[in-house]
Amino acid sequence: VGYMANLFTQLHLYLKGAILSSDIYPNSLAMGYDYQNNTDVVNLINAIAGRQDTTHPEQIEQNLASGETSYKSYYWSHRLGNNDLWYNAGQILDTHVAAIASAGYTTVVSFRADQEATARLSTEPQTGPVPNHEFSDEKGLYSVAFESSAFTAAGIEYVHLPLASDDSSTWTQQTFDLYSPQLEKIEAKTKDLISSSGKGAILVHCASGYRSAAFMLTYLAKKENLCSDWVYLKARQIGFNYHSSNPTGKDVEILNFAFDILGC
Repeated sequence: VGYMANLFTQLHLYLKGAILSSDIYPNSLAMGYDYQNNTDVVNLINAIAGRQDTTHPEQIEQNLASGETSYKSYYWSHRLGNNDLWYNAGQILDTHVAAIASAGYTTVVSFRADQEATARLSTEPQTGPVPNHEFSDEKGLYSVAFESSAFTAAGIEYVHLPLASDDSSTWTQQTFDLYSPQLEKIEAKTKDLISSSGKGAILVHCASGYRSAAFMLTYLAKKENLCSDWVYLKARQIGFNYHSSNPTGKDVEILNFAFDILGC
């Protein structure tokens, strides 16, 4: 489920000089792994990196059903901005619903536009239905109705806030102002749920996680009076580089969006 793969990747990067030993734990926390609560792992990192760290109690993902080990139920998500309320993923599959419920997510927010094209193998027909489990309809297009129905039946609240991938007008102040109050309402409801039951978390997604991460990190930065550099850093930590040396047109839209919303 990625726990050991991430650990040995971090150690490899350290040995190659690509990161500092002090980066191992923060990088891993961004990926959702708190290695410092595992005595064997701490001893391994100390031995390889010459550190003298000690263990501490589990610190992250306490709002999920089984704490940090909830990733064993659903390991496709990443925490957004070191925040235990919001998690990001790519397209959820219809085979994932039970695992998402078991992990303890109480709300799912889709930023994917209804009727977007879904994934097809080159060997599959390019029109008509396709068995890709992406909540696709008889045309092979993403169906918000199918996804909403599946999560509602599982007792999970479902919210649709579309960010069309082919519409440049998506990334505007108007869209941010329209969606922010809905996100605030979801956040407040989840915090109330945590206060009453001790558990609750929100899973957001689009087709790949690219759009949902960009919007949500900008939203979180705005709430904390942070700048766009924070958005780019937190996005890179979970695999999205909007601020590369050769940005795409979509990257530029997101760069401008984050800067315009945050003002810095």
